Amino acid sequence: MKVITALIISILFGSCGSPFLKHVIKHKKGVTRQFSTTNSIFLPFVEEFKNAHTKTHGSKISVGHIPINFGSPSNDSFVAVCHIYYDGSKEILIRKDKWEQFADGDKRLTIFHELGHCYLDRSHKNDKIVYEGKEFNTSIMSATLMPSTDYKKYQSLYDKELFTKNHEPLKETLNSPL
Repeated sequence: MKVITALIISILFGSCGSPFLKHVIKHKKGVTRQFSTTNSIFLPFVEEFKNAHTKTHGSKISVGHIPINFGSPSNDSFVAVCHIYYDGSKEILIRKDKWEQFADGDKRLTIFHELGHCYLDRSHKNDKIVYEGKEFNTSIMSATLMPSTDYKKYQSLYDKELFTKNHEPLKETLNSPL
């Protein structure tokens, strides 16, 4: 039971950490990124991100300039962090121990969320919607990430919201006003 509770807490305060902590790190002059290429373990999720963008916008993108690797996100409560360097370069660092505990849905959610910060320049969007007594994030960019079951159920709507910033399809699908 303790393991399940710890996993739920890890997911709720997961990818970005606590909603009270800033996790997009902007570095001062002289600090450079650690990696130039993405660890191959993340490539399937990067491809899914690119394909989801193409499906939404009809145009292909490249995110190879934002390497994703295992590393220290600079705060122990974070699973992943988007680092932005003085020279404009970016990278995403993910805690390996947390990543290894995630199911594939949580991994996809983490990569999409962090690329939302680093590639799409999205900030956190913490709006909620209540449907049948249950609260749902209206955006994948919420500081407290949703359970992977909710994400999987409405994945195409969350993907569309990520790339368009349009929350209406999820609201309409749940048939409930904010």
